[in-house]
Amino acid sequence: MLFRFELAVAGHIPLAMDAVTVSRQGLDSIEHLRNVEISCSPDERRMIDERRTWLERPEQQFGSDLRMQAHRAHRNRAAQDHDWQRCVEVLAIHKANGTLHTPTYALMLAVYEPFHHTAQWHQTFADFPGPLRLKWQEQSTARKAWADSFVPTMEGLQAYLAWVKKVIAHLANDSMLMAGTDTPLWLMTPGYSLHKELEALVTAGLTPLQALEAATLTPARFFGLEAESGSIAPGQRANLVLLRSNPLEDIRNTRDIETVVRGGKVYDRIALDALLAQTREMAWPEP
Repeated sequence: MLFRFELAVAGHIPLAMDAVTVSRQGLDSIEHLRNVEISCSPDERRMIDERRTWLERPEQQFGSDLRMQAHRAHRNRAAQDHDWQRCVEVLAIHKANGTLHTPTYALMLAVYEPFHHTAQWHQTFADFPGPLRLKWQEQSTARKAWADSFVPTMEGLQAYLAWVKKVIAHLANDSMLMAGTDTPLWLMTPGYSLHKELEALVTAGLTPLQALEAATLTPARFFGLEAESGSIAPGQRANLVLLRSNPLEDIRNTRDIETVVRGGKVYDRIALDALLAQTREMAWPEP
């Protein structure tokens, strides 16, 4: 018996494929903008052929090491040499095919312009159970040391980040952008990291309203749920976050939460704080 499931598929562009091919073959969401820059480069064919040669090597190599090799060799160079009109044409194909993007821009900043070592970000660990909180603080120090030694050697990094911001703004104008964080990678704290992503998207050129759309209406459309979720209207599910301050004036106001309505239950600030207190007291298994 054959079953057919209509599931949205999200993923990375494989090293040996290009951004147009994956869209035409049905990838519904591309994560991290990863490898899109290759398809914006006039040198795309040579870079992909080189990657295919690496993939066909007889000797064994960890996939993560191969991926890092490819990104070091091609990512920044492709962004530096990109042809913007070529980018626009690739993204137009994505739009026609309904291929959306989740750039996880805050995650890029966590890697390339580390903020996770700051006291402000450590405060987002405060609601973790004690052992986990200490573990993340230790990892923050270690990753900061890695970034201090690795990131300065990446020639063309600023050109890559500038390209990322340009693509993000273009996608937002076509409602092709979704807010995501890849939590818990790179110490992207669950919950808090989404607020960080919204802030990062605004720094990339989005209006606060576009950033909110990337976290609400566009994901609902991606999952085919726009008739019941993603906006405030009669007939929609009453899953709401009520804020004390206007996020359209400052996107950081999404953190100023007063009440959450979820699954027919209302959680005021007192109830929300009680839930957070419970997480701090949770038992955590020893490693």
